[in-house]
Amino acid sequence: MSNPYRSLLANPGAKSFVAAGFIGRLPESMLSLSIVFFITGLYGSFALAGALTAAYALASAFISPFGARLVDRYGQGRLVLILVSGQLAALVGFVVAANANSAEIWLFVLLVVAGALGPHIGSLVRSRWAFLLRDRSRKLPSAFALEAVVDELVFILGPPLATYISLQISGWAGLAVCVLAIGIGATWLTLQRGTKPDPIPKPKGGPKHHMFSPALVVVVVVLIMVGGVFGAFEVTTVSFTEGGGEEGAAGLILALYALGSLIAGLSLGRFHPPVSSAGAVQLFAVAMGLVVIPLPFVQAIPVLAVAAFVAGLAVAPVLIATLTLVAEIVAAGRLTEALTIAMSGIAVGFAFGSWGSGVVVDTLSPSWGYVVVTACGVAAAAATGAGHWALRTSARPTLADTPDADAAMARLDLKQS
Repeated sequence: MSNPYRSLLANPGAKSFVAAGFIGRLPESMLSLSIVFFITGLYGSFALAGALTAAYALASAFISPFGARLVDRYGQGRLVLILVSGQLAALVGFVVAANANSAEIWLFVLLVVAGALGPHIGSLVRSRWAFLLRDRSRKLPSAFALEAVVDELVFILGPPLATYISLQISGWAGLAVCVLAIGIGATWLTLQRGTKPDPIPKPKGGPKHHMFSPALVVVVVVLIMVGGVFGAFEVTTVSFTEGGGEEGAAGLILALYALGSLIAGLSLGRFHPPVSSAGAVQLFAVAMGLVVIPLPFVQAIPVLAVAAFVAGLAVAPVLIATLTLVAEIVAAGRLTEALTIAMSGIAVGFAFGSWGSGVVVDTLSPSWGYVVVTACGVAAAAATGAGHWALRTSARPTLADTPDADAAMARLDLKQS
C-alpha cells in the first residue's frame, strides 16, 4: 500500500509550507505556559497569570477571525506579515511593560492586541492544502490528518520546551522564543508564493456567500465541546496526580493522551472510513463521547495512564473530520476565516472547560473533574445527533459558487499554465 503522506509531501512546495507551519504554530503550545512562568516570577500571582492567558486566548478566538477574513480577501502574501508584525510588537511591548512594573491594565491591553492580530498558522496551512488539492479533494482528509499529527507534535514538544527555557534561562526567555518562532514561521510561509491560495475579493454587487450554514454552526458547537474536553482533562489530571502524590506523572499522562491522538491521526490518514465527511464527524464525535465515559471511575494513576491513551485515540479523528467538512461546505473565498472560527471554538471550549473543572475540583474532589470531561465529550456526540439533518444535507460549494468566480477561475487557469 502506498504511503499517502509521502505522496502529499511530493507536491511542489508542500514540505516547505508544512515545515514553516510547524515552526509558526509551535508557540501555540508554549505561549500560555510562558506567560504563566513570566508573570508568576515577576508578580507572584497565579490569578493574574491565568487572567492574562485567558485574555489572550479569548481575543484570539473572537477577534482574529476578522483578520482571517481579510486574508481570504486580499491574500496571504499581503496581510499575514502585517498582522504578525502587530502581534509581535504587542508581545514585545508586553514583556517590556511587565519588566517595567507597568499598570496591569496595560498588560491586558497588549495581550488582547497580540491575540486579536495573531493569524492562526494552522488555518493558513490547511487553506494551502485545500488550494493545492482542489482537483484531488479525496486526498484532503489525508492532508488534514498530516496537519493533525503536526498539531500533536507541537503539543508534545512545546510545553516541556517552554518549561525548560523559562526556568533554566529566564522568565522572559520562553516568550522570546515564541516571538522568534512566530516571526520565522510566518515569514517563511508568506514567502512561499507558489502554494498560496488566490485571494477572492469582495464582490461589488450580486449575491453574497453566507458562511454560517447550519452545518458550520454544528461543527463549531462540536469543537467547543471538544475544547472543553481538552481543558477539563488537563486541569483535572494535574489535580488528580497531585492528590495521589505523583505530581510528575501529570506530564506523562498528558503526553500519552497526545500520543494516542498522534497514532490515530497517522492511521486515519492511511485508512479512510467508508463514510462521508459528515458521517465521519458523527462517527468520531460519538467515539469521543464513549472513550471518556470511564474517566470519572478511575482511582489509580497507572489506570489513568491507560485510560488517557485510549481517550486520546478519539481526538485527532474528530479534528480531521470536522475541519475536512468545513473545507467542503465553505466557499473558497472564506475558507481561512471559517477554519479560524472552527479552531477558535476549541479555544473557547478550552477556557470554559479549564474554569469549570477547576471549580469542580476545588469544590468536590479531583475525580469529579473528569465528570466535566465526560459531560463535554457526550455533549459533542449529542450535538452531532441534534444537528444530523444539517450535517447530512450540507452541500459543497465549488469555486464557481464563490463571489467573483470568473476572475478567480481565470487566476487559477493562469497559475496552472
